Amino acid sequence: MIQLSVRLEAIASTVKPCRTLADIGTDHGFLPIELVRRGVCTRAYACDVRKGPLDRAQSHIALAGLTGSVIPLLSDGLAALERDTIDTAVMAGMGGRLISRILLESAKRGNSSPLSGLSQLILQPQSELPLVRKTLCRVGFTIDDEVMVTDRGKFYWIFHTCPSASRSAGHPAVTKAGDETEEELAFGHILAQRKDPVLKEYLSKRLDVTTRLLEELSGQSAEEGSSAYVRYGQLAKEKNLIEKELEKWE
Repeated sequence: MIQLSVRLEAIASTVKPCRTLADIGTDHGFLPIELVRRGVCTRAYACDVRKGPLDRAQSHIALAGLTGSVIPLLSDGLAALERDTIDTAVMAGMGGRLISRILLESAKRGNSSPLSGLSQLILQPQSELPLVRKTLCRVGFTIDDEVMVTDRGKFYWIFHTCPSASRSAGHPAVTKAGDETEEELAFGHILAQRKDPVLKEYLSKRLDVTTRLLEELSGQSAEEGSSAYVRYGQLAKEKNLIEKELEKWE
């Protein structure tokens, strides 16, 4: 039995029962192995763009006795998958820009895209969450649940998404992003509505860091347009957003 990390366990718990899953950027293959072993899905593809991780995944699959049920697949994102081969996809541990690229490139394939057949898409971006939120809207998916966990001192956001009601049936065409506020793009709204303690901890720590950096920069003389001037403006804006978000816990 594989012992998943706190982060991977949270992702696994977010996946709803499905038929066939693809784990994009699978690395060691632990997540699809456990999801098949637990009966969350009956079949899974362990996908990676590099042969090395796939070789490791293949070894772990064989040790788990799941050869044929968990299939290693060399794939750049969703490129090697066709429509209706999967009904669930997971993208975890990647930068937000990479996730966005994978989604947009797949959506441009139109009806042949595996996105068109998905009932759920689970994302755990490591960075650039506002970009990921915008991209999801553009490719016709809605975040219907969010989970936030800490693992070894780091904070992780997990999105459970499903096809938007407004999306044309079976066609994930790229559309214009929605009208989310800056706060919603940065922090979403689901966790704040629940007054999630992990999000509050993250915001409080981020506020402390941002305040300290602003104090350090305020002691420097910076000309308008300089990198220090621009950075100060960015931090001040971030501090304001965090403070507004924390007001929801009062």
